[in-house]
Amino acid sequence: MNLTPQELRAALLERFDYKPAQVDGLVERLLNMDESIRAAFAAYLESGEIPDQPRFSGAAPSNLAAAYPQKLPSIFLLLDWIRRDSKAAYAALVDEYGRWPEKLPPALE
Repeated sequence: MNLTPQELRAALLERFDYKPAQVDGLVERLLNMDESIRAAFAAYLESGEIPDQPRFSGAAPSNLAAAYPQKLPSIFLLLDWIRRDSKAAYAALVDEYGRWPEKLPPALE
């Protein structure tokens, strides 16, 4: 499923209650994520199921969503940050929340 910027904007406003002033920058960041993360986000929007894939540096949408109280679009952006700079991303998470995400089950690592 390829999302157009308009479809993504509508989803962010209607499903996730973002404010209109937040949405345009968020749309751009979501559309510029790694292709595998963007595809997982589109699949999530279609199914409502938080996926265990893709995984980067021990993180997936499912374990990040379980660990951190963020809206799901932000969880996917967080995974993209972990993919690009895991050291900085994890340091920021530990600083903000005081914890790492739960490890994925061994079969998924």
